[in-house]
Amino acid sequence: ADIRDIAKKRKIQEFYEYLITNHKLADKTIKDILSVLHNFLRSNDDIITNIPGFPKFRVNPSRQKKWMDRETQMHVLSFITEPTDRLACEVMIDTKIRLGEMRGLKVRDMVFQKYSLMICRAFSLDELREVTKEGHHCYDPRFVDVSPDIWDKLERHTAGKGLDDLIFTRHGKPYPKARLNDEVWRSACKRAGVEFV
Repeated sequence: ADIRDIAKKRKIQEFYEYLITNHKLADKTIKDILSVLHNFLRSNDDIITNIPGFPKFRVNPSRQKKWMDRETQMHVLSFITEPTDRLACEVMIDTKIRLGEMRGLKVRDMVFQKYSLMICRAFSLDELREVTKEGHHCYDPRFVDVSPDIWDKLERHTAGKGLDDLIFTRHGKPYPKARLNDEVWRSACKRAGVEFV
C-alpha cells in the first residue's frame, strides 16, 4: 500500500474504529498505537505533505479498567496455595505496586527501613530496567509501606538470599509475568467464581 493512502483522514478514522472494536486492546494501547502512527506520518513529511487531523481519542466507558475491591481480592487470594505465588499476590495487594515492580524487587530493597519497600526498578516484559514506569530509580526511589504480617513473610522468604538477589523467582529465574496474570490469578478467579480483572 502507498503510504499516502494511509494518510487520509477517512482511512485513519476507519483504523481507529477498528481498534476500538477490538475488545482485547486496552484504551492506553489504542492511544499509543495512534500516537506511533501519527509520529510515523510526521517523520515522512517528504512523502506526505498534508497530515490530516487524527481522531480525538475518547475512552469508551464500557472498556474502562475494572477494579476489584479488597474483600474480593482476599477471597480470590484464598484460592492461591503455592507459597511464592501467594506471597507475590499478597505483596501487590498490600502495597499496590505494579506487577513489573514486584518482579523487579531485590532483597536490598528491604534494608533501608523496616516495613517499607524501596521501589526503584521494574521488569518490562523480560527486561529488568533500573527505572520504574513513573521514573523512579535508585537515586530517586519511592517507598511503599508493608504491613507487619506481610513483612514477616518476606523476611522468611528471603532468608539466605544475597542483597542483589531478586525476591521473587521461579526455578532460579525471574518470576514470569505471564504466570501471575494468566495462570495464577486467572485460575484463582475462576475457582472463586469471580470475574478476572
